[in-house]
Amino acid sequence: MKILGIMIFAFLVIVLVNSWIIKYPKINLPFEVVTHKVFLDIKIGDMEPKRIHLVLFGNTMPKMTENFRALCTGEKGVNKNNVTLHYKGTEIRRIQRYSWIEGGDLLKNDNVKGVSIYGEPFRADSYNLGHNGLGYLGMRQGSLDTDQRDNKFTSIFYIITRRIDLKDDLDAVFGKVFKEDERLWLRNQTRYLGNSHGEPVQDLGYKKIVNPKIVIVDSGELPLDGTETEELNPEYYRFRKDDL
Repeated sequence: MKILGIMIFAFLVIVLVNSWIIKYPKINLPFEVVTHKVFLDIKIGDMEPKRIHLVLFGNTMPKMTENFRALCTGEKGVNKNNVTLHYKGTEIRRIQRYSWIEGGDLLKNDNVKGVSIYGEPFRADSYNLGHNGLGYLGMRQGSLDTDQRDNKFTSIFYIITRRIDLKDDLDAVFGKVFKEDERLWLRNQTRYLGNSHGEPVQDLGYKKIVNPKIVIVDSGELPLDGTETEELNPEYYRFRKDDL
């Protein structure tokens, strides 16, 4: 009888671990290799543009990385529908307070589906990387309704400003904001811009400024100097060097 009870208990533990009741967050490896580096120059209202450097993980997410990289450079020109495949000149449309910023609306009409360089929505390479810290870069699936996610990605991207494990199996991480001070800058913007509905609203004391224009005034690619992977994870590589 005692053995039967132990077996039932073990079975229940296994079921819980493999269900939504107990869900372990994905852990991004500290040695995720940087394959590309790009930038976005973000201008909020009348403020001077802020350059955000992003590094991409092309070994794990090759198709998504290439799509984002090419949209940063604008090298693909226009598509068959005469849509410019370039983030330059587009707006940051949604800001979830204390959580993330979202852009990539190449159609410039708040269309949630976006446009990819491949001519149609594409599937994620994987969902192996987690939303487990400040500054991770990801792409959102075509629908805002979490019950209708279809594993179709285009140009809609976001940068998270806190850990958000619930997005792990919905959207896909493929890069990260490179510099710590730029991650903190983005986090501070989500404190003052946006609300719980993801609408761009700025509160200044008793005053409220609705829809301050947030524009990506320029974007492009930067050369790698070979130190980005180590700089992104200095503690890991310091440990490795001491261990050798």
